[in-house]
Amino acid sequence: MYFLISKKDIDTRIFRHPFSSLLYLYLAWMLITCFTSSDFVVSIKFLIAKLWFIGPSYFLSYYFFRNEDRIRTFTYLFIISLTLVALYNSLNLASHNFEDKPSQWTMRPFFKDHTVLGAALAMTIPVVLGNFRLSGTDVIKRVFLPVSFVILSFCLVITFARAAWVSIIPAILLWLMFKLRVRFRYLFTVMVLVIAYLLINIDPILRDLESNQKASSDDVVENIESITNISSDQSNLERINRWASAYAMWEERPLFGWGPGTYMFQYAPFQLLNNRTEISTNFGDVGNAHSEYLGALAEGGLPALLLLFAIMILTFYYAFKAFYESNSRTDRILISSAASGLITYYTHGFLNNFLDTDKASVFFWFLTAVIIYFDIKNRTKANDIQPAP
Repeated sequence: MYFLISKKDIDTRIFRHPFSSLLYLYLAWMLITCFTSSDFVVSIKFLIAKLWFIGPSYFLSYYFFRNEDRIRTFTYLFIISLTLVALYNSLNLASHNFEDKPSQWTMRPFFKDHTVLGAALAMTIPVVLGNFRLSGTDVIKRVFLPVSFVILSFCLVITFARAAWVSIIPAILLWLMFKLRVRFRYLFTVMVLVIAYLLINIDPILRDLESNQKASSDDVVENIESITNISSDQSNLERINRWASAYAMWEERPLFGWGPGTYMFQYAPFQLLNNRTEISTNFGDVGNAHSEYLGALAEGGLPALLLLFAIMILTFYYAFKAFYESNSRTDRILISSAASGLITYYTHGFLNNFLDTDKASVFFWFLTAVIIYFDIKNRTKANDIQPAP
């Protein structure tokens, strides 16, 4: 705040960008739902936490990027730090023979559990690959980045965070879309068709999933096969319990929801007896709503969910726009790697929710700021070359 008020000629383009306007609506609705919340104190604290993630990591990052070398400086610092944590976790888990249960806590005290670590690893791996493409003839970078990639990838596998594993697939597909220069409208069309197909065929899909009896274990292959097990896998069944509770909460308060951050304090009475599992609890521990989107629906009503979807769609719209308008190979690589990192989290968000934690939120909003920065840069160039009237 001091930086903003101390400058005489502050560049306000980041504050006037359409994506920023959408963030204002998102935060404004969150403020409104604080006043209709079932617990005002919890909700206002949740909003403050959102502000201290979005403020520095999105808005102030724009000024940090004015020297574009700092984009890679920040990512290198993040990559180095996460590589050290990944190495620590791998060595710690090795002392427990890489078993499934210890993998849930061996990353402490740096991360609270394996799912948050998995989300951070998935977001970072595309950025590592992007930086490698930009490393040129720098021997240190060309040695460190492949080593980092191997360590991060290995750590991702042994976290047994299945949602993080799945999120890598959309990142690969998105990178291919950039490589093949596919337009955003085709991506958007595919997304709509996939969602429509799932909604139309939900009953037969559920029947197929219920026939899967593979449970999560120490075996990587069995863990992959257990991703779609909704008949006996306790982790998956508990997710369904949390999702059903979130939906029931929304049905009771469809417009304003129960208030930001209140899911964990309110969901217990909405658990149906036949949905409860061996790991069910009434205290909101062992995860929250287990979905960024259903959590928003329960806490902020339908407008909150729609705003979150709008943020996701607009993020990738500007990623494609900035990518195709840029004439710089460096810019295109930074944009595509940031977008590929972000799509891992947006995919992960269907199965977990971590944007209320610094471990995921800081890098998430930083990568978003990278995309918007390059869109503003391209707009400025376009205005500079327009002929005078």
